[in-house]
Amino acid sequence: IIVDEEHDGGFKQDDGFCYHGRDLAVLRGRYHQAVVILGSATPSITSYAHTFSGKYQLLQLTERVGKRSLPKVEIVNLDKDKGRSKGRIIGSTLQEKLSTTLAGNRQAILLLNRRGFSAVLLCQSCGTAVQCSHCHVSMTVHKGKDRLICHYCGYSQATTTSCTQCRSTALLPVGFGTERVEEEVVELFPTAKVCRIDSDTAGSRQNFKRILTEMHNGQIDILIGTQMIAKGHHFPNVTLVGVVWADGGMNMPDFRAAERTFQLITQVIGRAGRGDSPGEVVIQTMRPDHYALGFAKDHQYLAMYQNEMRLRRHPAFPPYVRLVALRVEAKVEALAQQIATRIARFCREQVEQHHLMVETLGPAPAPLDKIKDFYRWQLLLKGQSSGQLQQLCAALRGNRPNLVGHGCRLVIDVDPENMM
Repeated sequence: IIVDEEHDGGFKQDDGFCYHGRDLAVLRGRYHQAVVILGSATPSITSYAHTFSGKYQLLQLTERVGKRSLPKVEIVNLDKDKGRSKGRIIGSTLQEKLSTTLAGNRQAILLLNRRGFSAVLLCQSCGTAVQCSHCHVSMTVHKGKDRLICHYCGYSQATTTSCTQCRSTALLPVGFGTERVEEEVVELFPTAKVCRIDSDTAGSRQNFKRILTEMHNGQIDILIGTQMIAKGHHFPNVTLVGVVWADGGMNMPDFRAAERTFQLITQVIGRAGRGDSPGEVVIQTMRPDHYALGFAKDHQYLAMYQNEMRLRRHPAFPPYVRLVALRVEAKVEALAQQIATRIARFCREQVEQHHLMVETLGPAPAPLDKIKDFYRWQLLLKGQSSGQLQQLCAALRGNRPNLVGHGCRLVIDVDPENMM
């Protein structure tokens, strides 16, 4: 059984029946006494830790295919980029290298892991951002569709012309997405063949394959996209990769934020210089000293792993402990809070009664505290013993009717990947 890109978050189902495809592949392999290969240039910290504990065996590729050199990576501090035009996201260094690449009849990839035109539509009078009516999140501006779209529940509406709070018409798109980057690149290089690939433009498998084929055939000069362009594609004529904005993922309130940033950037770095010509990469950021960017620049996975292990030791986070996320969802916020508090009390009573070495954190509103009309409160169970955590989860399931009741639902997520 081969699990390619084993670190990819797409293997994790975190709603309804929660499971991890990679872990089920390992379990299936054990059941059938089959060899299981987990492949990745940037293994998850937990998987790599298993190679030191003896659970997994480590096999390494020490050089690129054809012994090609690794791309040269440059980190650019956008805050000090004096040559960048006001309001533009493409800095002077990246613009210059794009010009050189096009002049040499080479191709470029630009990564920005956010689709749409701008992140929010902000009222300049009262500071209110247009929010989804079903979620507590800002709606994203999609200029081409002239719509505001919620990226969490899919709700969309026509782009509003006035603030819902103060009725001011002084609305300003703030932030940027792949759609805005595409517009800017077309303005800078009007003769270049520019294409954008994200879930808006490549919603179907057929469109996705068509864009990739055009890129392979040299019909596209600059390909702009989200994380889907970072994964394993082989474009021999791509000599330049630009990470348009490296900071988005690092700002997430999640202990894996730096790990995921390192993985994504390292993966997209690998798209450059896969042919006969050497590759180069430009990483644009406001945080040039962040360790995840430094390790990605120097192609130092082991150093990144060691640094993450040091940071996660105190307070203890995986792989030093196992986690179980308990998420309570209800359409009435007070009910969600009440049930979450009841479940937390039950967990602490179970821990004390059975002398379990399990810590109960919370309850608290989830960072995304309302999605699809459901208010969300969550708890976190933390412990080193898988058996004790499973014992507590079994007690929760057995008492679910008494704990949860009508109009509320409880999601039990063992080894959660999404802490939002």
